[in-house]
Amino acid sequence: MIQHELAHKKYFDLVERSYQANKSRYDSIEDTKNTLDSNLEKYVSQQISLDRSYLVENVSIYAEKSYEYAKTVLKKNIMNEIIAETIARKGSSDVQLNKLIRKELNYGRYDANGYSSSSD
Repeated sequence: MIQHELAHKKYFDLVERSYQANKSRYDSIEDTKNTLDSNLEKYVSQQISLDRSYLVENVSIYAEKSYEYAKTVLKKNIMNEIIAETIARKGSSDVQLNKLIRKELNYGRYDANGYSSSSD
C-alpha cells in the first residue's frame, strides 16, 4: 500500500517538475499531465479495445476499476492508478506498458530516439 502511494507522489513530483521547467509550453499542471499521459493512454485504450480484461490480466483489478471510473465519471486523471499500480508491483506483465511507463517517469532523461541519457 505504501509503495502505491509513493508511486503517486513520484509521478506527481515529475509532473510538477515538468510544468515548472516548461511553463511557456503548458497552460497548467493538468495540461502537463495530460500531455505526458497521452501516449500511455492511447496504448492502454488500444489494448482494452482488443481485450476488455487487459488491465485485470496485466496490472490489477484495482487498476481496471479505477481506469473505468476515471474515464467515465471523473473524465481526468485516467492513468494515475495504472501508473501507481504498475510501479508498486514493480512492473506489469505487458513489456510495452512497462516501457511506456518507464519512459514517462524518466521524462526529460531520454533523447529523441527513446534512449536514456542517464545510467538508469
